[in-house]
Amino acid sequence: MLVNNRSTALPVNPRPVIVASPLPAQAVAQPAAQPVAPPVQALQPSLLSRIWSGIGSLFHQGLALLLGAQLTQVKTRQLLEDPGDVNDPTAADVATARSTLARLAAPEQAALARLAPAARQQFQGLAKAVNDRPLARQALQQLLLDDRLTTPLLGNLSTLATAPLAPGIDRPALLAEVVAECQNPVRINQHEVGTCGATTAQIVLARQDAAEYVRLVAGLASPQGTVKARGGATLRRQDSWAAPADGGRSTPSRLLQPALMDLGALIPLNHYSNAEDREKLGPIGLWGGLLGDGEARVLRQITGANYENLTFFAWNRNGNWEKLKQAAASGRGPVPLQLAWGPNGNAHFVQIDSVAGGKVVFVNPHGLREQMDEAEFKAHILQAQLPTAAPRMMLA
Repeated sequence: MLVNNRSTALPVNPRPVIVASPLPAQAVAQPAAQPVAPPVQALQPSLLSRIWSGIGSLFHQGLALLLGAQLTQVKTRQLLEDPGDVNDPTAADVATARSTLARLAAPEQAALARLAPAARQQFQGLAKAVNDRPLARQALQQLLLDDRLTTPLLGNLSTLATAPLAPGIDRPALLAEVVAECQNPVRINQHEVGTCGATTAQIVLARQDAAEYVRLVAGLASPQGTVKARGGATLRRQDSWAAPADGGRSTPSRLLQPALMDLGALIPLNHYSNAEDREKLGPIGLWGGLLGDGEARVLRQITGANYENLTFFAWNRNGNWEKLKQAAASGRGPVPLQLAWGPNGNAHFVQIDSVAGGKVVFVNPHGLREQMDEAEFKAHILQAQLPTAAPRMMLA
């Protein structure tokens, strides 16, 4: 299933969290807000790329029709949570983080006193390292208070705070961003880049096992730029990881998403170009995004769990949907899948949190938690990556 969601319309960053409020028409028509730094350069498609994109759009439409998926614009999509980007906080975000830090200072000290001396020292070192970044500092506090700052996570964060890094990587930014993303993985955002599949897998891992998420990021940030995934594959930092035409992603996302896009490539000699945001066969530019089988491969490699790729047709849609609902209800979620995202037939990866009361709650890799009416959501599904067992860790 070809995926190209670079043109996906998204709301600009509303604050604070909005519960079950319809997305305003103006918000749906505009792209997500961009970080101030580093400067973002828009990708300028060539004439050949535009022709290829047009052919791809027709292919997507035909394939979606073959699968029996609806191509209409979704109508019941509602915003539940927009935590914002840690690398582009608003003044209100910073003020809220500071007030929360002060309000929870006493509980933090009580929780800190219960840690073993070595763990307490690690926490204090991390707190000092992110002290001038209120969102990250409060995220670290929240991880401690929620009893989610496990020994492996604390150890991996401490390693990231001190280990050698590749030239050009800003350690304070990297550490602050990864701490905040571990505390709330919904913050992880693909922005204007067509990496919804890689971003969805990244969010799944950060929710299920934050320590492993930090380990992969640390390996890619190292001078060697390589790290072995649980499934045995080697992830590699792309030379163009810091390309300016990036869309405003966080440092962990800039490192990890291109590596996951490469990991999910299924065609021999095919590779992902981060600078061009598309798959390439040698010098030949192909499509953007991952195939469904490629997404399942990425998930298997980074989580160490098995994922089965299911294709939804008209004749099996109801049965496959029940499998997804059962997986979500039995603690095997989140369940990644692809939706037909609008009338052009392009696909967009999201992940289901829950299905209840006729509503589907899902995480959109544009840094949002949303919900949609169950009937409409089911009608737009193209493929799903079904987890066959419960995750190793509790979800964030």
